[in-house]
Amino acid sequence: MPTNNVKESACFLPGKLIRASRDIYSAQAARHPGAGENNSNNTVRAGTPGLIIRVGKKPKLGQDYYVEFLGMEAWWVYPNEIEPHP
Repeated sequence: MPTNNVKESACFLPGKLIRASRDIYSAQAARHPGAGENNSNNTVRAGTPGLIIRVGKKPKLGQDYYVEFLGMEAWWVYPNEIEPHP
């Protein structure tokens, strides 16, 4: 049965809360190496919450997002590396 009470919204917009869907590796160092289980090897662990800062535009490489993960520097990530936070 259709309803008018449903509102659709995009999941990956600036200001939206997300989390890492898998371990993400980067050459960029973590701001607080003690945060999380092990960030000394420049890894964002799967499940780490983050906030989308801005959406990038790299047509040849596909869409990317500038995300600040909890306790770390902001990193550029691809949509297959993040998911909406429940």
